[in-house]
Amino acid sequence: MLKKITLLLFMFLLILPACKKPQLKKYEIRAVWMSRFEYAQGKSAQQSKAFIRKAFQKFHKAGINLILFQVRGNADAFYHSNYEPWSNLLSDSLGKDPGWDPLQFALQEAHSLGLELHAWINTFPAWKAENPPPAKSEPLHPLLAHPEWLVCDSAGNPMHPKSGYITFSPGNPQVQKHIQNVVFDIVENYDVDGVHFDYIRYPEGANKLGYSHDSVTVARFADSLQNRYKFALSVWQREQVNQFLATAYNGVTARKPWVKVSAAVLGHAHSAPWNGYHSVYQDARRWLATGKIDLLFLMTYTAIDHPVAPYTQAIEQWQSMRHLGRYIVPGIAVYKLGKQFTPREVYNQMDLLREKDFPGMVFFAATNLLKTLNRIQEKYYPAPALTPPLNWKKDVPLTKAFDLQLRIKNNQLHFSWQADSGSWKFVLYNNKAINDPEHIVKIINGTQRSFSLPLPGKDRDYYLTAINRVGMESPPVRFSKDALAVLKE
Repeated sequence: MLKKITLLLFMFLLILPACKKPQLKKYEIRAVWMSRFEYAQGKSAQQSKAFIRKAFQKFHKAGINLILFQVRGNADAFYHSNYEPWSNLLSDSLGKDPGWDPLQFALQEAHSLGLELHAWINTFPAWKAENPPPAKSEPLHPLLAHPEWLVCDSAGNPMHPKSGYITFSPGNPQVQKHIQNVVFDIVENYDVDGVHFDYIRYPEGANKLGYSHDSVTVARFADSLQNRYKFALSVWQREQVNQFLATAYNGVTARKPWVKVSAAVLGHAHSAPWNGYHSVYQDARRWLATGKIDLLFLMTYTAIDHPVAPYTQAIEQWQSMRHLGRYIVPGIAVYKLGKQFTPREVYNQMDLLREKDFPGMVFFAATNLLKTLNRIQEKYYPAPALTPPLNWKKDVPLTKAFDLQLRIKNNQLHFSWQADSGSWKFVLYNNKAINDPEHIVKIINGTQRSFSLPLPGKDRDYYLTAINRVGMESPPVRFSKDALAVLKE
């Protein structure tokens, strides 16, 4: 009998973690990267649209709240660009109008569901193919228009297409200006919630191969005005990326202060064989310290117990920068599931990020996340969450809801209200203690001005808040119940 009881107790302890109640979070970034290859390559326009719509619906249902949607791969466009040609992944040739606009379509689908959509661009990559871009595109591909923009090795030889990208030189002011114009073009013409910079760095092997010794970089580095502080080349090159980002951040903010600026950065800031600071001259800590970034999304793609570059080591490095006041969002490599990662590895990483109180997590990539989405929702996202507010964006006014009305009809509570323009979302609570996510009844799309709910089993007070485009929340406003008896229809 004792053995039987012991066995039953052991089995109970085994299943106990699985029965643990999922943690509710009011604020949590739950982001995913959706690459151009996932939604466009090998698909017709109809198939691409169906993929985007279905994926966004699944993400919304599962609690994902932010999509990093790729719109620029290698100086080409997945939207109507005034500077670069349409991507050949959308048609049979570079520069050909595919008859639809992926960015505009994705924005419509995302916003109808209350999802944030950030335009993901590959920043400095110029091309990724053995053959050069065709010469007939309109506009002409930047690589053909300006081959002198390419990064060069220590001998002055331009990069050769191999298995990866060839890259424009961050040390060339014309390169910086062109890419900034691309970004401003997107911000001015599309209602994006953010701009996301990937490959905002020098290419792999930069420190070993001498990237970049292009003629413009060499001349500027040697010039006493362009290098007035007599920086070493590595320091000077980091500063070129820093200056590019600062100008882009200021330009985006001046145009639309609510648009969030983020970047994808190497998982290890320093140390490890492949790290941002030394390997590719990416000084993300400085971006945080100078306030020229709103969010960092980390490409932390190794396992917790990786022998050379463990996930925990990367997390510790970034955790030491949390005091700098911007959101740092580690990545989780769901693309490795079934290969190098088990589901338990993914869950352990998610547990670690919550234990260390990071503001959220980002998954790469969308297709892989869709395959395990139900289990992640069940274990970690039992209820929707808001993206945390960017309180440093002072130029974005706080919105408010007014003219609140509450009626009873057909055994339902009918809530209605008016609101200021710029309201991104509304949150309905069943208690004035709005900091407790237990009291969230519904997160409501900002285009709505009404909501219905089945009559509750007991009497409750209901409150509504308005959320603006950078996540700041208004004080709660109470729905009056005084006239409910009169208003029954």
